[in-house]
Amino acid sequence: MRPNAFWIRWMTVVAAAMVALGVVMAIAGGTGLLGFLNDRFDPTFWGDAPVPEPAVDYRAWLFAVLGGTMAGWSVAMIVLIRRGIAEGIRWAWTAVALGLAVWYPLDTGYSLGHHVWINAVGNTVILASMAVPLLIVRRSTR
Repeated sequence: MRPNAFWIRWMTVVAAAMVALGVVMAIAGGTGLLGFLNDRFDPTFWGDAPVPEPAVDYRAWLFAVLGGTMAGWSVAMIVLIRRGIAEGIRWAWTAVALGLAVWYPLDTGYSLGHHVWINAVGNTVILASMAVPLLIVRRSTR
């Protein structure tokens, strides 16, 4: 029995959005395009003080590394979803589920510990968007 096509498409769209966000982060991390994120991150670490120039450079590099990693991880998820889970293959389901299970508590835990609420909220939305359909299609994998 193959998993419901709606949920396969849903997870694919979520993962594709993560690819797009990762590419934007990697390319635009050093530009003003991500100012809405910086406006939320910076006060957590710098308060009302201006962000030092070396920290601005570091942030641009960090966005590039994190964005590239997120894009690559999400491409792998798309392949696992479209070629594994869609075919009802349990190990592909397990790979996606374990990837989420390792990523979420580490990323979100550190975000909460550093009071970076926007990242914790975004992570929770992504997790829910993937975990709910994963649980729904689990029974149709073998």
